[in-house]
Formats: sequence, C-alpha cells, structure tokens
Amino acid sequence: MDKCLLHDEEAKRTCVKCKKRFCEKCAALTEYSGLCPGCERDKQRRIYDYALKKKTMYLSNALAFLIGALAFLAAGFIFTDFKTAGMVGLCVLGALSLVFFVLFADKCVACRRASALADAIDAEIKKNKNRC
Repeated sequence: MDKCLLHDEEAKRTCVKCKKRFCEKCAALTEYSGLCPGCERDKQRRIYDYALKKKTMYLSNALAFLIGALAFLAAGFIFTDFKTAGMVGLCVLGALSLVFFVLFADKCVACRRASALADAIDAEIKKNKNRC
C-alpha cells in the first residue's frame, strides 16, 4: 500500500505530471485537478504571475485611454470647431478605458483566486511536513 506524501493515508491517485502518489484529501485540496499538491501549487503560482502581468497591462491601457479621452475633452472645450470630434473621441476612448478597467477587475479576481489556492496548498504542505 502506497502512502500519501502529506497525509498518513492510502494513496489512491497519481499525479499526471510528476507521477507521485497522493490521497483523496490532497485531491480535494487541489480541486481534483489530477495534480499532486506540489504541482498544483506551482501551476497556481504560474497562473498568478500571468494574471498579474495582464492586470498591469490592462490597468496601464485603461489609464492611457482615459488620459486620451480627457485630452479630447479638453480639445473640445478649447477649439470650438473641434467640439463634435472631441465628443466622439471622448465617447470612444472612454468606452475603451471602461473595457480595460473591466478586464483589469477580472484579472484581479484571477490573481486572488490563484494566490488563495496556492497559499492553502502551502499551508497544508507545511502542516503535514513533519509527518513525511
């Protein structure tokens, strides 16, 4: 009978990546992904890093479009013959900045979820490290 890496239980599953054996508690901890806790933690850390990069990109794009929208608004007030184009530019760039703010919020949620899952796996590994 194989023992789990973390728990003092029978290992019934095998990691699809590293082929280590783990128990049902570990499978529940990793949301039944087919990965052992160590591989799942590494995967969540990569997801977190990717989401963090995308989050930064979306925020910078949103701010750039928002600054562009404000520039169009200012140009519309300064130049009287530019009012229509200024308002159109304001609407377009304002809408684009809103889209990027929504994408930014989505990546914030992805970062939070990946970080929480990786931290939970880390805590379980540390808690059971003395048993190994």
